[in-house]
Amino acid sequence: MSENTASSKVYWGPYSLVTIEGDLIKVTADDLSEPLYVSMQNNVTNIGNGPINQKLNPPWVKYFEYVKQGDKNIITYAENRAVDCVPYSRSNNAVYLINRNKDPKGLAIPGGFFDNKEDGFSANNPPDPTTVAPKAAARELGEETRASVNISSLVYTGEFDASNSDRREKNVKTWAYIYEVPDGEVQNFKFGDDASQATGSPSMIEKGLKGWYSVNELPNLAFAHHNTILKSALSRI
Repeated sequence: MSENTASSKVYWGPYSLVTIEGDLIKVTADDLSEPLYVSMQNNVTNIGNGPINQKLNPPWVKYFEYVKQGDKNIITYAENRAVDCVPYSRSNNAVYLINRNKDPKGLAIPGGFFDNKEDGFSANNPPDPTTVAPKAAARELGEETRASVNISSLVYTGEFDASNSDRREKNVKTWAYIYEVPDGEVQNFKFGDDASQATGSPSMIEKGLKGWYSVNELPNLAFAHHNTILKSALSRI
């Protein structure tokens, strides 16, 4: 997040509509008494790569900082929030990875961005690592592995800056978790959503466990921050 000035305000929540008024983009939200604006040519917000109005399209959830300029609230900073979850099998000393079909392609930890309709999420109840975020992590893990996830078994491992490794968005923070997979569920982990089956490491392939990688045979991941998250998660085991 940026340094808040005394005059800046924050809105962190779902928004419903993005329209263009001249050279300004207008962001409307049910919980905002007045809309927020940002110039089509404004690079200060670092909202993301590509057309700025496309990057603001729902269902993206944004953390906005804005200031009053004349009769308009002008966005000065915007940030995305994501969740990542490391599935770990203690009996195999291995983690489950997915193979991304979308750019950046490659092996990754299951995870993704917050959604406007995330369970329990609203402007009055923004994401945090202990309430709304675990629900998002469980949803993403379930979608990308087809597994039944016990949300109470998610262990928070920290907040990580993904801004330099996630080329889709410039300002990204992610909350990371580790999920210890019960022995009876290890075989049930299969690729889903926008992922495909990862091969697995040699020792796990010998066991017939596709997509699982021994912690002694870990590959490099598509996102640099995923390597950091994985190292941090495994240090807690």
